[in-house]
Amino acid sequence: MNDELKKYLLDILDALTSIEEFTTSVSSFYLYRDNLMMKAAVERKLEIIGDAMNKAIKLSPDLAITSK
Repeated sequence: MNDELKKYLLDILDALTSIEEFTTSVSSFYLYRDNLMMKAAVERKLEIIGDAMNKAIKLSPDLAITSK
C-alpha cells in the first residue's frame, strides 16, 4: 500500500472519528436535525469520506472495504 492510499484511508478514519465525537451526546434524530452547526459539520465530514473513497478506489481499484 502506497503513502497516498494510506493518506486517503486515514482521512476516512479521521472523518469517521470526528462524526462519532460530534454525535456522541445526541440522543435523537430531532436533536441532530435541529442543531445546524452539528449537521453542517457531519455533512462536511461525509463529503470528505466520499471524496477520499473515490480517490482511493481510483488509485487502487481492487481495494476491499469491509467492516470490523
